[in-house]
Amino acid sequence: PVPTSWRKNRKTRSLPAWSPNVSLKASLFANGPLVSQDIVWRVYEEGTKEKDPIWSGPGAPRLRLLPGSYRIEAKYGLARASQVIEVRKGEHTDAMLVLNAGTLRVKGVAVDGGEVLSDISFNLRGSEPDLRELSLGGRTEAVFHAPAGSYHLLARRGFAHIDTPVTIEAGK
Repeated sequence: PVPTSWRKNRKTRSLPAWSPNVSLKASLFANGPLVSQDIVWRVYEEGTKEKDPIWSGPGAPRLRLLPGSYRIEAKYGLARASQVIEVRKGEHTDAMLVLNAGTLRVKGVAVDGGEVLSDISFNLRGSEPDLRELSLGGRTEAVFHAPAGSYHLLARRGFAHIDTPVTIEAGK
């Protein structure tokens, strides 16, 4: 059966019995391991002005798409990538997106080697003007997935805070 996440539109209404012809995959860096948790995909018809995707969902999806051009997008935290794929009748398409991103894991302690604190607010700011902030509050640990680059990390607990530069490397 066709998954319930398929939107009802002209590209999916007339699908025959479901057998996948497109596989969507992503990695943090070229030739790196696949990312399948916490990633969100969107598939759009290429060349249309539709703002709603014809399909969206998590993981490493295997989809059934009618022949045509599609724009696929992957979002993994702050990291994003997109590409246009061509689906041909009777052929399987493997789409692989490289996110050029890394992961930053942060824990707060009062002193070096001390116990991990709770109720910390973490804020990651990009030095690029087009990269928005990501804030995570009330935690003992924060995990940020972001494009490779330079950032500022602000950690705050009560009146105590620290603002430190960090560098995220692709695949690390």
